[in-house]
Amino acid sequence: MNGLLHYLPPFASDYSGVASALHGMGSMTILCDAGCCTDQYIFYDEPRWAEQQEPVFSTTLRTVDAVLGCDAGIVERCVAMVGSLNVRPAFIALIATPVPAIVGMDARGVACEIESALGIPALGFDTTGFRFYDWGIEAVPRALVDRFGPEAPAVASREVIVNLLGATPLDFGDVGMLERTTDALALHGIRVNVCLPGAGGTDRISHIADAHANLALTASGVGIARMLERRYGTPYAIGCPYGPVGGDIVAALADAIRSVACGEQPSGFAPLHPSTGRKLQGHDGGPYPPDGESAAMPVGANERVLVIGDQVMAQSARADYAARHPEARIAVASPFGWRKELAAPGDFHFKGEQDLIDEAKAFGPQTVVADPLYGFLADTLDGCTLIPKVHPAISGKLHWKDARNPIT
Repeated sequence: MNGLLHYLPPFASDYSGVASALHGMGSMTILCDAGCCTDQYIFYDEPRWAEQQEPVFSTTLRTVDAVLGCDAGIVERCVAMVGSLNVRPAFIALIATPVPAIVGMDARGVACEIESALGIPALGFDTTGFRFYDWGIEAVPRALVDRFGPEAPAVASREVIVNLLGATPLDFGDVGMLERTTDALALHGIRVNVCLPGAGGTDRISHIADAHANLALTASGVGIARMLERRYGTPYAIGCPYGPVGGDIVAALADAIRSVACGEQPSGFAPLHPSTGRKLQGHDGGPYPPDGESAAMPVGANERVLVIGDQVMAQSARADYAARHPEARIAVASPFGWRKELAAPGDFHFKGEQDLIDEAKAFGPQTVVADPLYGFLADTLDGCTLIPKVHPAISGKLHWKDARNPIT
């Protein structure tokens, strides 16, 4: 019964994560489906689609095609789709969905056939629709670096250079988060090199190894950072800027980037909060309230707050709030990618609504900071107040326009 959804819709899936991570890269994205999965991504999961449309197609896959393994027909349709474009795409991405996954279609193999037929680089993603969006966001950079990445790091630079990893509008909404983070780090003398995923052509991937360090902004960014460390030896820090552009959290992140870049701290080191000396990840900090709602956040020696979302984003938000309200007790929860080494005592991962309700009752929060669709917790938990913090991967189109940039 834990998998039965009474209050929440299905979250953005892995194929939407792949498609979102490819948005703005000059690719042609093809979802191998009957059409409904493509509609799900375009009309419900991707906040940028309304204003920045891209060539995203469906193979209009029929069940008989999938069952009989008619790969030739899929290749022919893809070739026809490319012929309908006015501009030749930089590469083609073939993304599998539940039906191809169930019958065992090899998306990577079909992508090789498409590349052979067209002479255009083609990447295949064996997504299933049964995993969440963060899996897809992490899969795209791996494929891009494998195909377009450099063999070795380039020449060093005197200035500190960093890559931003793992953030898409499915995490923050279309609020200019990467641009704002770039500006915030620039105030501390740190230049952003590549945002991955992020807009731009494949040529920028060839510069991914030019950075002195990587900054994982989300839980999926941690996986990307570890992959780049194995491949190029680039160290990484973990954390997401919250609060004022020139505030303590941004300063702590800048210090952490310099520390790992200079070898003063090991990879994965999370910045210390100036007022507590504790790590940004995995401490008893607190969530950052949305603009204008600080007064709505009750604070006391026994105040308990539960913040739900991406693990890294939620814990980073917790650190910013802890600086102002260290007496509050806060737990972080997430249904998405979970890394035990980043979790603090009291944090928890949940698989379904009943898991969440049981864990939340045991913790007993007076305040929950989460996507508006988690409002059912306010009714389930006596005396609990919900402070909305939009997460597009959860509520999709319902609250796109309510998303706010966490950097004020």
